[in-house]
Amino acid sequence: MSSNATWQIARPTERLYLPPGEARRFIVSVDTEEEFDWSAPFNRASTHTSALNALPDGVENFKAFGVKLVLLCDWPILQNPRSQELITEVHLANACEIGAHLHPWVTPPHDETVSHHNSFAGNLPEELQRQKLVALTNLIVETTNASPIVFRAGRYGLGPSTHAMLAKLGYQFDVSVRPLFNYSGEGGPDFSAHPAWPWRTPEGLIEIPLSTTRIGLLRAMNDLPQWPGMSLLRQRVPLTPEGTPLRQAIAAIRQLHRDGQEIFSLSFHSPSLAPGHTSYVKDKADLAIFWHWWGGVLSEFARLGVKGATHAELLPLLNRAV
Repeated sequence: MSSNATWQIARPTERLYLPPGEARRFIVSVDTEEEFDWSAPFNRASTHTSALNALPDGVENFKAFGVKLVLLCDWPILQNPRSQELITEVHLANACEIGAHLHPWVTPPHDETVSHHNSFAGNLPEELQRQKLVALTNLIVETTNASPIVFRAGRYGLGPSTHAMLAKLGYQFDVSVRPLFNYSGEGGPDFSAHPAWPWRTPEGLIEIPLSTTRIGLLRAMNDLPQWPGMSLLRQRVPLTPEGTPLRQAIAAIRQLHRDGQEIFSLSFHSPSLAPGHTSYVKDKADLAIFWHWWGGVLSEFARLGVKGATHAELLPLLNRAV
């Protein structure tokens, strides 16, 4: 199977549940990465990490809500002395969980041509993808003195061999699947038919997809008539403050809750913690909206009795699940 084919769709028998009586959980993961112009071609020289200076304040803000962030770190973050120091301090304070996030174009060995196609690690030759994963994993261990158990592919770029490589490196979780999204037009994987619930892969990993659902009166319809305003009756909503209004996010959380979702997976990119590094947080006003979004979403989880968690905390629960 090529990486731009439909991803391995989980079968209902592979679905994982929390043990009976356990409260539902949510996870907040952060693609902890360098700053770069998302509209420009990929560039190995784009490795600045100044936005991470906002990490300590961000961690404290989430801590006030009782949330421990999952920092999925990529190569430039762990290579820059200042951002490495920030990550180490937060980790030593037991204020975060550390995982891996692979941007292949800035991760050695640099044996491939930098291109849009190769920005999806799953499109690389298997041995080159493996070497990059090994290099990143070893750097995380050297930096944090902890072996990462959770991984997200940059640009959600899983390939047919990625899960097997991760399992051999000791990972327990992959969090790269983004249901209802199709990246095959860009050369990436197609997750458009994948369910939002967690499942165990054939390689033994636990896949926790990023939470996405549809809301609206016609949410269950596959093909809508092309009439004005019809798209408002069937909206795809990912649980992220980057591009998703608070009102839609809360509606999506309620819909997923009604659908029986037990583990909610939310995410954002670390450069959004400081103004001027992403299109979602361009200035201080956007940053205020960003934090207002989190306040509303986390209050909704509290109302529903959904508790925050890390992957390490979920591992024994899901391994016990029937």
